[in-house]
Amino acid sequence: MRICNDIFRVAVALLACAALFASCDGKSDYNTQTAKGTLSFSLKVDESTKAVGEASGDYYVAAVNSDGVVAFDTTYSALKGVKKAITLPVGSYTLVARSTKAAPKNAEFDNPVFGVSAPFSILGGQNTSLDSLVCRLLQTVVNISYDEDFLANVTGDGTTTVTTSSSLDYALAYNGGNPTFETRNGYFLVDNGTTTTMTVEFDGYYGGKRAGMRKIFTGIEPATAHMITFVNGSDVTGNAGFNISIDGFICDEELVQDIVGLAEKVIGEDPYAPTGDGGIELQSTCSFDISKPIAVPPAGTTFTLTMRALVPNSVKKFTVEINSTSDTFVDAVKRINGGSNVLDLVNPSAGAKEVFTSILPFPYGDAVNGKSDIPFDLSDAQEPILAFPGEHTFIMHVTDQKACKKDISIVMTVAE
Repeated sequence: MRICNDIFRVAVALLACAALFASCDGKSDYNTQTAKGTLSFSLKVDESTKAVGEASGDYYVAAVNSDGVVAFDTTYSALKGVKKAITLPVGSYTLVARSTKAAPKNAEFDNPVFGVSAPFSILGGQNTSLDSLVCRLLQTVVNISYDEDFLANVTGDGTTTVTTSSSLDYALAYNGGNPTFETRNGYFLVDNGTTTTMTVEFDGYYGGKRAGMRKIFTGIEPATAHMITFVNGSDVTGNAGFNISIDGFICDEELVQDIVGLAEKVIGEDPYAPTGDGGIELQSTCSFDISKPIAVPPAGTTFTLTMRALVPNSVKKFTVEINSTSDTFVDAVKRINGGSNVLDLVNPSAGAKEVFTSILPFPYGDAVNGKSDIPFDLSDAQEPILAFPGEHTFIMHVTDQKACKKDISIVMTVAE
């Protein structure tokens, strides 16, 4: 009897699955019960869209009712194989089709996600047809590049940060005078074409000094491409300049027209930029007043130089820029650090790590990134720095997780 009951349950389950696809081609065999109706649709996928990166071919398809409950989910290939309309209870739904089952992240490199969503209603004893649904890129894609003249003027590492609701950093490495940069495409989710802004911000070393520029664009829409090229030039403040070109990358004509119709406008500085320095400060934990020049004593004399950086919102970026009246000292740092006088404490290069080991014992990496209290012990810098008479200025450029910034200078002097 138990075996018979198990067979009966399996049969019921199979009949329930068959009922899901009870109608043929959405044109006949409709469920005659007034509590149910059917859905049929067609979905244009990879054959009609091309992107910078390829989307996966096996599309995820789901129907979600007005209560947020998933009425069914499967793959488009499974539905095409059955060739049946889908039977659903009467009600309001949204059909979701996507090239990946997982929803796209707010921002990530090299992961384009194509999809479409369409509301529909099921009426008793009737078929609802959604024809020719076109899956479009759900994100906007951003590529960063630099022309030859710009790269020829790069004198240290830099970063271009692109932000919508989340950010991606596109690294530019000085690489000993042979700059290399992030070439991957970044994919960003956008809210809608009327409220979404995109901020593009460059921060790096150009023409022998630290330079930066920020531009903000409004009206950012999905299924658009932003090919951003930095070109040699300057703005009125002398900072690095760049131009932006936007090219369509999806061959489907309907989507290309959407791209061409995109209107972007530079609105200047970010109206949402944080004010204040976020409480960032550098405190002495030794007898030296670090707000004044610190005289490094001769070798053999005790030298204790300790301090702590307090960053209440925790560190996002932390660099140290080294300037000096001694060209020999700056040249020594640059020679080790790939031609740059800027040391990145969060993401240090191999050269920067060598500087930390041989000359300046700054903390770096996990000891700094995301931390709100960072101890510094520069006592061991006494012996190596005594080889360079002059006034040495260390400018700490700190940015916290809320984009608050502060620059703090430490000056050390070495007598002739």
